[in-house]
Amino acid sequence: MPIPKNIKQELKNKTANYTHLDLQSRNISDDDIPELCSLLKNNPQITSIDVTRTNLTKKSAELLATLPLEELTFSNTYLHDAGASFLLKNPTIRYLDMRKCGLSNAIEDDILNNNTITYLEVSQNKNISAELLQKIKKHVAKNKFNADATHNNGQPLSFLFKAKENTHNTRDSKDTNKIISPVSQTESELNKKNKL
Repeated sequence: MPIPKNIKQELKNKTANYTHLDLQSRNISDDDIPELCSLLKNNPQITSIDVTRTNLTKKSAELLATLPLEELTFSNTYLHDAGASFLLKNPTIRYLDMRKCGLSNAIEDDILNNNTITYLEVSQNKNISAELLQKIKKHVAKNKFNADATHNNGQPLSFLFKAKENTHNTRDSKDTNKIISPVSQTESELNKKNKL
């Protein structure tokens, strides 16, 4: 059985207490994915799936892209550009591994228009140029920076830059890399810094 009976039963009974589903190297085909997606919709705690070295194609990618997944490992499959496009349009995926999936430079726009993925692996796709790989690396690094900044005190990146400008003259000289938010400082701290 492509999907183990015990896992199916747990998903059907909603008793699965794990967040990652490992299906790599199993004889899974596109025909198995509709049932899997149906089961996963009733198990929202599962946000990570590994389907490495399976027989899945763009048909499966289109279905899996409808789920609120955060991590998806799709390497060594028959994904190709069309399947990758579906996954790259999913706004919840943060980690996406598409190594050795027959991808090409045709996915450039889909990747560069994605602002949510903070880890993207597309190596071992011989039709992706070295130039595009560098663009992807920079773009994903920017996504990660923005995501990290957004979680700093729950403030968006634009606020942090503004805070950085407002506190430029009140920084400690030994802490030049730290962004200080005025709203997080006490009145005594502000007074102390203004005397410097």
